[in-house]
Amino acid sequence: MNLFMQSADDLMLDDALGRCAGQLASQTPPAVLLYSASRCSVASLFPEGDLRDAAGGPVSTLGVFEARAFGPQGELRWLHHAGGRGRAVMLSETAHPPGLGETWPVEGLVDKIEQCYLVWGAVDAAPAPGWCTVAESQIGRIDLPVEAVAGQRLRVVAREYLGRVDSHGNVAVVEERLVRLEVANG
Repeated sequence: MNLFMQSADDLMLDDALGRCAGQLASQTPPAVLLYSASRCSVASLFPEGDLRDAAGGPVSTLGVFEARAFGPQGELRWLHHAGGRGRAVMLSETAHPPGLGETWPVEGLVDKIEQCYLVWGAVDAAPAPGWCTVAESQIGRIDLPVEAVAGQRLRVVAREYLGRVDSHGNVAVVEERLVRLEVANG
């Protein structure tokens, strides 16, 4: 069971995304959750490190205080500390070249399990190929980089990593990483 971590402090979000875009790249651009004081938005991350919305336009990171870029290859987390700079952490099951710095294994893992979180709302539109709009009265409308049709529901698939947490052999979730957005079955 492998889980590797890299981290760096004092990085602008755009810099962290640029450093890790190659590690996160796969056939489908990774999804990026962007949290600001006024909203949560979602973008796609491209190998050059740029963020794009459903219309293919650039997405600004101005005012973002937390971001999570994720795909099958790994997850990049960034949390703002001060002055537009923050701490970035990359999690992956393979030891990639250091985008953020030295790579080290997470020790003591004993198992991993898949977990799913239902996304609020149902798909009601497709603003562009590979994107859908989910709507719910409590959250409004949000575009997500998933191919889906009207009426379907979506979920976020995550992977939880279990490890021993004490000398008595007790096991708990010690780490979690987001893996993908997909259509929920059933």
